[in-house]
Amino acid sequence: MFLNKVTIAGNLGQDPEVKFMPDGTAVCNFSLATTDYWKDKQTGEKKESTEWHNIVIFGKLAEIVGKHFVKGSPIYLEGKIRTLSWKDKDNGKNHYKTEIVCNEMQFMGSKSSSDQPAAQSNPSSNQANAGANAKAKANNNASNAPISELFTPAEVKAIQNCMPVKVNNNDPKKAEKLVELKANDYTWKGGKKEWSPKAA
Repeated sequence: MFLNKVTIAGNLGQDPEVKFMPDGTAVCNFSLATTDYWKDKQTGEKKESTEWHNIVIFGKLAEIVGKHFVKGSPIYLEGKIRTLSWKDKDNGKNHYKTEIVCNEMQFMGSKSSSDQPAAQSNPSSNQANAGANAKAKANNNASNAPISELFTPAEVKAIQNCMPVKVNNNDPKKAEKLVELKANDYTWKGGKKEWSPKAA
C-alpha cells in the first residue's frame, strides 16, 4: 500500500500569486508558514521554530484563494507532496523543489471584500481573465442560495456550530458560500465565533 497525503495548517507567508494556463485553468502559488513552540528544559526560555512550505493549488480553489486570502491569513490544506527537478542550462547543475499540491482546504480566515485589490490576475492573459470573471459571476449568483441547498445536513450542522467544512474543486459553489459566510455572517462575541441567524 502506498499513500502520499499531507495535512497542514499555517499562515500565508505572502500574498498568493494567481496565473492562468493556456486552457484557462487557474494556478495559485504561495508559501505557508508552520511554527512549533516549546520551552527550553534547561533555561525555561520559550522557543519557536518556523518551517516554510511551497504550496500550489489548481482550478477554482486557486481563484478563491487568490481572491480572498492575503499574507498572514490562516488556512488548512490537504494534498500531496511532489518534487520538481530541472537542470540549469548554464552550469548543468540539477535543481530540486518540493511542494505541496493542495486538493482540499478548510477556511480558517479570509480577507473582507474591502481589503480585496482592484484586480488580481495575470496581466499577460486578458482572455483567460475574462473567462475567470464570467465564472466568478456565475458562482456569485449560486452563493445566494440557502446553505441547505448547497450542503449536506451534516455539513449544515457543522457550519451552524462554527466547525470547519472541507471543500475542493468538485464543489466550488460551496467554497464561495463559505467565503461569503466568513465575511458576512459570523460575529465575534466574548472571544468565540458565533453563528448569525441571517445566514441560515
